[in-house]
Amino acid sequence: MIDHPYLNQLRQKKVHLVGLSSAEISAVAEFLHVQGVKNMVAHDIKDGVEFKQSFRRAHQGLTRAQQVSALKKIEALPLERRFGKKYLQGIAEAQVVFPTQGWFLYPESKDKLSELLSQGMEFGSMTKLYLQLSPATVIGVTGTNGKGTTTHLVAAMLKKSGRKVYLAGNDPESIQALDQLEKMKENEYLVLEISNRQLMIDLGKSPKVAVITNVTPNHLNEHRHLFDEYARTKQSLLKYQAAGDYTVLNFDNETTAQFATKAKARVCGFSTFKNLRDGVCLIKDKIVSSCDGRSDEVLSASEVKLPGRYNLENVLAAVAVAKICQVDNQSIKQAVASFKGMPHRLEFIREFKGVRYYNDLFSTTPASTQLAIESFDRPVILIAGGDAKGVDYFSLAEAIKHRVKKLWLFPGTVAEDLKKHFQKIHFGNFVETDDFDKCLEEVAASAADRDLVLLSPGGAYFSSKFIEKKSKGFDALVRSW
Repeated sequence: MIDHPYLNQLRQKKVHLVGLSSAEISAVAEFLHVQGVKNMVAHDIKDGVEFKQSFRRAHQGLTRAQQVSALKKIEALPLERRFGKKYLQGIAEAQVVFPTQGWFLYPESKDKLSELLSQGMEFGSMTKLYLQLSPATVIGVTGTNGKGTTTHLVAAMLKKSGRKVYLAGNDPESIQALDQLEKMKENEYLVLEISNRQLMIDLGKSPKVAVITNVTPNHLNEHRHLFDEYARTKQSLLKYQAAGDYTVLNFDNETTAQFATKAKARVCGFSTFKNLRDGVCLIKDKIVSSCDGRSDEVLSASEVKLPGRYNLENVLAAVAVAKICQVDNQSIKQAVASFKGMPHRLEFIREFKGVRYYNDLFSTTPASTQLAIESFDRPVILIAGGDAKGVDYFSLAEAIKHRVKKLWLFPGTVAEDLKKHFQKIHFGNFVETDDFDKCLEEVAASAADRDLVLLSPGGAYFSSKFIEKKSKGFDALVRSW
């Protein structure tokens, strides 16, 4: 067992876990049990068969056999369970609450847990466990866009240089590393992708190297529709840093550039437009680093095969971290050359009859969908829709008018917002539909040579509403032709 003050305190407290079927809380439950935390109560709004179904959906990164095995382990844990109608009963008796990161989105938990938090109840999280307990150097990456790609690029660069690296992502397909904490050593690295929601619980500690890729309007419906509040949440990743730590910031983004003025750690910026004294920048076609105290041409921008300028920004951010960690240029080059991108993030699926198909399903904001559209010089056929997050869609509507050959629009508040703007700018080249498979068939039938089909929703819950349970999915359908 790990001997650490934070864990020793948890071993003496009543711990309540909210959302046991989720990937994060099930991992926390198993970890705390192994580490000798005995007084635990698990809550979940689902019960019986619905709990099992919810568990499987939350563990998409596992094979079916692995899901069955993981579920058996969770069911075997010696926990008191308060599921279904008993959800959150006795939660006020807790001394520490570990909620799933989206707890405030659900009316069943929002009011009760918000009240407990306002009364001073201690909240824990998977991210807090990583930061508090890891003996390895922690590199934490957050940002509105690009955090997943940057996280995996950093890990790839460190691995190419021969370092031992642990990685924990923030999407349903990620495998967590809590069970590896006991094995980690001081000369190793733990790379974390950290979301806005994970930062809404005070972590008590910051990463040794903290990266903020960018901050643009997103999740404003979770922040009282206040961008400043959302930006402060992102900035809180830096809260506990000290002089011996490093802060990596995007100097092309107005908000993150301002974070540099209040950073306590050494700042290493990155920019595709500005020549930086202490950072990583693009000079003509060369990616040049001065993060480690000397100017050094690391690689050429032409060596980056990922589409879009924002992916170039992700590479610059990863290079900054790599140079801070004294990774050699050859390892950086090899990592960039072999990196094929992330699933559902501007992912190239196939070229068929001269038409290229890209899956950008994880673009759930207008800004990220606009960046995706602007990444290509081919005529774009866009598939979009879903639920808006309290942000403005005018800029995306303008980009669609000028850059999109045809739009297929699915129902939801994204469609409502876009159509209002389309009326103002006189754009009408879109088709409304709610049948994903039929949409894709018609898109394929009408697409011309050199067209590019882009699934980039620009809103949340597209997959759960229009693909899951109703469709084989974008990748499977495109590859079946």
